This record gives sequence, C-alpha cells and structure tokens, in this order.
Amino acid sequence: MVDSPIRSDVSMLKVPKSGRLASLDQFRGYTVLGMIVVNFLGSFHVVHSVFKHNDTYFSFADSIMPAFHFAVGFSFRLTMLRRLAEFGFIKTWTGYLRRSFALVFVAVLFFGVGGQFREWRQFSEYPKTGLLAADAASSVSSSETTVSRDGDTHAFRATFCAQWRAYFAHLLKSRMWNTFAIIGVTQIVVLPFVACSLRVRLLAMLMFGLAHAALTEWFNWGFIRGDATNWMVKLWGTGADVSWDGGFFGPLCWAVVMLGGTVACDIVCATGRSGRAVRRLLWTGCALMVIAWSLSCLTRMYDVEYGPAVSQQLPGTAASPVIPSFSSLRIRHPRTLLAELPFVAPPPESVRLQNYWMMSKQIPTLPFILSATGFSFLVCSFFVLVCDAGGYTLPVFRTFGTNPLAAYCIHSAIGDQLGSLMPGDAPLWYVLIGLMCFILSTWSCVRFLERSHIFIRL
Repeated sequence: MVDSPIRSDVSMLKVPKSGRLASLDQFRGYTVLGMIVVNFLGSFHVVHSVFKHNDTYFSFADSIMPAFHFAVGFSFRLTMLRRLAEFGFIKTWTGYLRRSFALVFVAVLFFGVGGQFREWRQFSEYPKTGLLAADAASSVSSSETTVSRDGDTHAFRATFCAQWRAYFAHLLKSRMWNTFAIIGVTQIVVLPFVACSLRVRLLAMLMFGLAHAALTEWFNWGFIRGDATNWMVKLWGTGADVSWDGGFFGPLCWAVVMLGGTVACDIVCATGRSGRAVRRLLWTGCALMVIAWSLSCLTRMYDVEYGPAVSQQLPGTAASPVIPSFSSLRIRHPRTLLAELPFVAPPPESVRLQNYWMMSKQIPTLPFILSATGFSFLVCSFFVLVCDAGGYTLPVFRTFGTNPLAAYCIHSAIGDQLGSLMPGDAPLWYVLIGLMCFILSTWSCVRFLERSHIFIRL
C-alpha cells in the first residue's frame, strides 16, 4: 500500500477511461515527426541552420530531443501514480528499473556499440596510435606491449584488458548516448522524485541543474570537449574523444526536462477546465524561456572585443567558460549585454568565444535546458488546446505517437539506405523530394504496425 498523499494525487487525475490523453499522444507524435525531419535535413548545405543541430544556440532541431524527455516525464508521472496505488512501492520501482535498463540495452545494442576491432593483434600488440585511446596503454608497461613467442600470457592479458578498458571508457563517455539510452538512464535518475509533491520536484529540478553546472565548471566542460589536459580525460583515458548530448553526466541536466514533463502532467490532469490548463502551461513555458534567455545574456561577457581570456587547449573557447569576468561592465552600453533570442544564431568564434552560457545542446548548458523545457511547455499547451479542448487530432501524429520506439528504429534503418542517394550539396527541390520519400516510407511502415496492433513499448 502507499500513503494517502499518493492516493489523493491519483484521485485528482482527470484522464479518459481509455487511459490515454489525445494531447499527449499528439505531442509525442509531433516529436517523432520532428525527429524524422531534422535528422534527414541536418546533412544538407542548402538547409538553414535552425533546422540543424547546433552547439551554440537553441534551434528547432535542438528542441526535438528535449521534447521526447518532456513527453516521457508527462507519461511517467501519470502511470507511476496509478501503479503505486495499485501495485505498491517495490513492484512499481522494480518494473520501472527493469524497463529503463531494457531501453538502454536496446538503444546501445542497435545504435551505440561504437568502436571496432579489425585484427586480433590489437589484443596482443597495443599500437602507439590506434582505434582506442592510447592513454589506456598506461596500464601496460613498455615491456608488456608485445606478447613474446614463448607465450607471455601475462603481457597478453594486460594488453587485452587495456583494450577493453579503453573501449568501455569511450562507450560510456560518448558512443552509447543516443536518444533512448539517455532517456533510459534519465528515468532512473528521476525515479525517486516522480511521485513526490510539486515542491519536491521543483527543488529537484533546481538541484539537478545546479549540480550539472557545478560539474561543468569543475571538469565536465573539458571532459566533453576532449581537452587532453583535463584531469577527467586523463583518468578515463579517452584522449580527444568528444561527447554529445551531455555524455556520461548529461542525464543530470536532462532530468530537468523530464521532471518538467511531470509538472505539465499535474497541470493538464489535475485541472478540470482545459482553458485553465492551457493558460498555466503558457505562463510556465514563457517564464522558463525568459529565465533561460536572461541567463544566456552572460554569454556577452565573452565578446572578443572586450578581451576575455582564451583557452590554450581548445581554440575559440574561453579559458573560464562557466565563470565569466565582469570587468568590462563599466565600459559597456546596456544594449551590448543582451543575448540573441532563441532560434537566432550567435556570431562566430572570432567575435564571441564559446562558453557555458550559450544555449548548447552538446553540454547541455543550463540556459539551453531551461529554454528547451519552456518551449516544450508552449508546444504542449498548443496540443492541449487543439486536442483536449477542441477535439482535433492528426492521424499521422497518432500513428507516430503511439509507437515511437518502432518509428525511431525504422527511420534509422530507412535513413541509412536513403542517405546514399542524397548528396550533401543537393538543391532544395531534391532535398524536399527526398524528405517526403523519407517521411512516407517511415510512416507507411509504422502505420502497418499500427493496423496490425503491434506496438513496441518499454
């Protein structure tokens, strides 16, 4: 049994008897379709950067992955409260942990294995430069780098282990972190807070965001970007390997978006009037985006004309990317302290050094994650207004939204095949034709599964 606050929370949830919210399914379908579009468009020169993934500002393409986390948080809160009331604490937590680990396993198995061993001698002769990080060889003495002909099994064992140690270091740092692996780990991170009160979840969002920022100042900035002098890079032995989407420590920041989805669940499901829910979602989204933009104004402290220190290891990057110098404030006009708005690209590195306060998905930074969470609230409000209040839905969103894992796997397979027919310098008309073929091919496969009542869920 569970305590009375959880039972009262469950009783407040106003959900159709079918157990599904049209707005949530449509929102999830929008994110899947958005993923298909931006993953296809990202490699073409003719496409504007707002439809591509960036490391310096909040683009439409960069809003899609956070929307996945937001939708997961929404449904996580909804289903967890029900299961706690029905099955109790142990069975509910065990089920979610099992599903999360299964999602990570499937994601890594299909998309994130990374690395390769081409010849067996890689396990017996550790190359000076090779596939895996040469730093891993530090665990093997120079006298052990080659297996002797008389059967030096100790040297072989040491080199064999060093190769695999380097492989797993690279895997954990960067290569395994595709969308669904990140979602699986982030679900584990937020699991203790999903059924808690609003106040506890808001405090957890704050603590996760600040903790990630502190880690970034401590070591994570250089660790993600492959700074050879970074102590964590040396410890892991990953050399110049670069992470994306936050890498190993990213789930701390993605937890902010996922918990934001739980807040949206409360607003939508505990509010009887859809108009009231829409207003609350709009206000929350706008507030978060204003806060995010205000924080991103700190990026102007790194304008090159005001002389910020430059990193010696990472060209084009500030020496102190998280803690800026405010010495230029006394000589600057207030208008020079305003950052670009979301969906507007900042100037190049020659004008502004890269820093933590840019809206970067690679880290991800606190301004980015707050802006992405706020934007997800705004998009969610649109679907609540149109679907829950207005009763309108799009079949294509329904098809993708009720089978997102299948859509993700299918679109990746089709993209690998179609990509060979699409040169990067293709004209816009050819790109658009390819995009339509890509969407229709993916949709037809997922629609076949839907009509066959086959749904892949974890």
